[in-house]
Amino acid sequence: MRSIGPVLILGLATGSIYALTALGVVIVYKATGVLNFAHGAMGMVAAFLFSSLTRQAIPTLLAAPVALVFSAALGVAVAYGLRPLRRAPRLTRAIFMLGLLALLQNLATAIWGIRPRIVPSLFPSGGVKIIGFVLGYDQVGIIVITLGLVGGLSAFFRYTKLGVGIRAVSSDQDAAALQGINVTRITVVAWVLGSVLAGIAGILISTPAADAFSLTLLVIQAFAAALLGRLVSLPATFVGGIVLGLLTTVPASLEILRPHAQVIPPVVSFLLIVGILMLRSETSLIARGNEA
Repeated sequence: MRSIGPVLILGLATGSIYALTALGVVIVYKATGVLNFAHGAMGMVAAFLFSSLTRQAIPTLLAAPVALVFSAALGVAVAYGLRPLRRAPRLTRAIFMLGLLALLQNLATAIWGIRPRIVPSLFPSGGVKIIGFVLGYDQVGIIVITLGLVGGLSAFFRYTKLGVGIRAVSSDQDAAALQGINVTRITVVAWVLGSVLAGIAGILISTPAADAFSLTLLVIQAFAAALLGRLVSLPATFVGGIVLGLLTTVPASLEILRPHAQVIPPVVSFLLIVGILMLRSETSLIARGNEA
């Protein structure tokens, strides 16, 4: 096993990636109650579009906003696509999101192929040396951006009228509508925020190369981090991402597991999701038994 210091630092950087990916999942769920299974695929499309724009000699600092505008438009389209299903069962909406996942992945494969795409970094090369371990500027950037988004979005939900509206809609859409809140507008804003966050995560995480399959599956880690944050708290989601980063990084540092390092994150995340859901199910049953 590597020395514990570098492993913990790498776990922090990896956990920030998971937390960044999970933020959009939490925001959409807070406002709509929909689990966005296509979150990773939406980020993948933004990353691939960003890659294509940079290949056309468009500067990265211009290509990134263009890709994020496309992400926002995709969020609007999904919001209005789900509008007829507002009162449909959760399973129906889940099937819609799984269909969107398959659609985006197949479109990406048809347009960009199955080979990994080269995605340029928004940050300079090199890194910061910490206790004998070099943390890349891209990793530092992800940590800083994630912390900034957690703080900024938490303040947005607490102190702005629109943020309070999203919280009200998440509690009870009918009651929010009776209070004069435009539920459709709130839902669209939430999907735009979630889609843009997916795009930011996709662009930042994809460097130096990524493929449609791996980016789409990143939603598993996002769900695990979001569940650790109870799907409502952005700061708790960040902490959940860090915990998940450590849970996946520490085993990968063991000599016996190092050859299987690539499969550890999705396996650990899946087991964590199953464990949390089972625990919540048992807790719910116990609560019902006490009420009886």
